[in-house]
Amino acid sequence: MRSFFQILPCRIVGFFAFLRLPQWLLKPIIKAYTRIYHVSVHLFDMNVQNYRCFNDFFTRKFKSGVRTFSGTLASPVDGTLYASGPINHQTLLQIKSQPVTVPDLLTHSDKTINSYCSFYLAPGDYHRVHAPSDITIHSVTYVPGAFYSVSPRIASKKPIFLKNERVIIHATSSSGPVYLVMIAALNVGNISLKVLNDNTFSHKQKTSITDNFPGQVNYKQGDEIGKFNFGSAVVLLASEKVEENKTLRKIQLGAPLL
Repeated sequence: MRSFFQILPCRIVGFFAFLRLPQWLLKPIIKAYTRIYHVSVHLFDMNVQNYRCFNDFFTRKFKSGVRTFSGTLASPVDGTLYASGPINHQTLLQIKSQPVTVPDLLTHSDKTINSYCSFYLAPGDYHRVHAPSDITIHSVTYVPGAFYSVSPRIASKKPIFLKNERVIIHATSSSGPVYLVMIAALNVGNISLKVLNDNTFSHKQKTSITDNFPGQVNYKQGDEIGKFNFGSAVVLLASEKVEENKTLRKIQLGAPLL
């Protein structure tokens, strides 16, 4: 579980990330960040006048048309694919040889899902999450946890998908159930969801909570679902079968997974 020594850095980083800064100070900070973390600046609006704080830049949106969706099930993020493939005996791979069971990840069992894809969002990546297909969201569950790094090096040694704070989005598509699990990371404790009017889950919450949506909460493929205000990792669980892959590779938002 999380400790004071994990929560304190989250609060400090969060304070400075959301702190409004003058343009003369914010501009060199953003410039240094893009250089250190190899941000693909040509994909984004880099006019600093549009940003009031560093988090506005961190959660920047793509320019119109730089990413398109194809296929019935597509990548919900722009980052690195940890691993993907069939779910055998309710078990998936966090990365390489690090197994995770579906009941542990979702906090309940669902034997109707058949495959998984897990993704890593590096500091220089796009940090918004989109609908992988046309979906209806039924519930959102917040699970408190720690804030370990989700880098591939750490993920290969520690079950961070289970240890870290996460938000579980339960939805359905025309093909069956879909789960999107948004996982917080080192110095990351803010996950915002559109379905909750951009309200942010906070690391101050100490117990699991679930919001149910009895009505029709529909998202078209490609619609933005939420964002990480710093972070992190995403796991997609679906009924469709996806290609098995255990090699780290870059993947674009909207790329077909089937």
